[in-house]
This record gives sequence, structure tokens and C-alpha cells, in this order.
Amino acid sequence: MPRVTVITPAHDSADTITAAVASVRQQTFSDWEHVVADDASSDRTPETLAALAAEEPRLRVVRSDSNVGPAGARNLAIEQASGELLAFLDADDRLLPDYLERLVELSDRARASGRRVGIAGCDAYLEDHRGRLPYTHADLHGRPDGATLTDVLRANPIFV
Repeated sequence: MPRVTVITPAHDSADTITAAVASVRQQTFSDWEHVVADDASSDRTPETLAALAAEEPRLRVVRSDSNVGPAGARNLAIEQASGELLAFLDADDRLLPDYLERLVELSDRARASGRRVGIAGCDAYLEDHRGRLPYTHADLHGRPDGATLTDVLRANPIFV
């Protein structure tokens, strides 16, 4: 059983999914699997994912016959996950190389100190067609430090 399962919903993501998968493959933490849920794509996403899965045995692809949206696709991928921890990555995003290592370290440290961990989040760099923007997701939406379930249900500050 891998320590981390990376969950990626993908719909018509042929132009971005290769970079997302590559960012998982480049992690400094190696005990992972990656489950991508193809949400009934009508572009080259299925073929692209098949080629990527042929190169990487830790990548599994599941497909929805009808478009169920990002949440439904995430749930489909989660059903196939075998990792202890889940990490979420959208098909048009990329992870920094040490993301999973830091996620696992934070979780382990919190548990070792007796804290219960439900969610570990991160900030995110934002980009447009010119490249990285001078602000982050947290700069725009605030930091989720200390967020309660009620806070998350009201206005989710956690980046996915």
C-alpha cells in the first residue's frame, strides 16, 4: 500500500495532463500512486493518459462513461485509491517537487504530537498565459490555518 494517493480529475485535459502527471513523477517522495479519473473526455485525454500509464506503473486511469464533474471524478478516483493519505491535484495544475514529502512530514509531525489531522493544505502559485502572477491563492482567499468544518462549509479557503 502506498503512503500517498494523488487524485486527479480530468475532463478534456489533453493540453495539460502531461505536465500534471510529470509533476507527480518528479516528486522527491517516492511512495505514491496516482489515480486519474477521466471524466468522459471527448478530446485526446484518454489516449494521452493511456500513453502516460504505459510509462508509469504507479499511474492508474479510471474512466467515467458520462460527465460527472470534478467532484464526481474525484470521488471515482478516491474509490480506487489505496494510499493512507490523499493528495489532490487538478489536471491543469502541477506540484512542486517536494510537495508530497512536505505533506507527509506535516502529517507525521502533527500525529506525533497527538493532534488529529483531517486536512493538510497548501498555498498555490497562480499563473496566466504570461507565467507566474505576483500573488498566490492565499493572498486572494486567505489562509486556512485553524479553519473549522463550519468555516470550510461556509467558504472553503483550502486550495485544491
